[in-house]
Amino acid sequence: MEDAKQIHCSLKLSSGYYKLIQEELIPRLVTSPERGSDLHPDTLLASRLQVRAEAQEVTVARALELGHAPGLLTGLCKDTAAIFKMADDSLAKVKLESFTKWRNYLQLKEKFYLAYARVSQAKELLACDRCGDSISSLQHAQKYYQEAERLSKSHGRARGTGAVLLSCSLYDFFTRLGRDIDTALQKSLRENGFIYFHKVPDSPPDLDSPATFGCVEPPEVELPPASDSWSVEAYTGFDLTKTGALVKEKEQEVKILKEPDLKPNKEARCSIA
Repeated sequence: MEDAKQIHCSLKLSSGYYKLIQEELIPRLVTSPERGSDLHPDTLLASRLQVRAEAQEVTVARALELGHAPGLLTGLCKDTAAIFKMADDSLAKVKLESFTKWRNYLQLKEKFYLAYARVSQAKELLACDRCGDSISSLQHAQKYYQEAERLSKSHGRARGTGAVLLSCSLYDFFTRLGRDIDTALQKSLRENGFIYFHKVPDSPPDLDSPATFGCVEPPEVELPPASDSWSVEAYTGFDLTKTGALVKEKEQEVKILKEPDLKPNKEARCSIA
């Protein structure tokens, strides 16, 4: 519990610092950040949205653990999926192949939480005697789940930097969702065949449950005061025109060492008794 709380607070605080950098510090730069760099507006926004969504993942896990109402989970999972999608859309603007693996991760998380949102919605619909809508929602949850599985398998082959995820089948949090979808769908089909006899619509109801609890907003943060060492004299001491000369001088100082010619020594051999 304490570990989860610490992770949640750290991710939330991180989103606050990303917001500070994006809104207050980047506009002060003399030159615009290069496309694809960490400080480029689209890259920075994607990072900010990602840590915000990951903070909400901790909230979702806690809500599932405590068995909160399906309506609450539907709205929270839908909101989490939407934030992951916004992060992916921001990276899409950059159009760099090196972001393929990163985008794959964001898309996987979006599909995963859409599947969770649909399962929660289906449980709520069945409780309201809307069995046909419940089945339709669960069928769409299966599609999202399968899409997440496909993205998981392609993640290792995707180009670009980023942590390599193991197959989703190795994560209990993921496989539990698959079992939950299957169990809920079997129940709704069984109930529909015995009691309701509802027609199953092609399209499920909209995910209109609002995210009323558990949403993460970036907190207001401030940078710590600058060290006294960063005086005007220290800043003026930087002379970028000398950078090339210093690099060249260091390259000349590197000496090539000749490896000694080691000859076999019979006395140093190992013997097996």
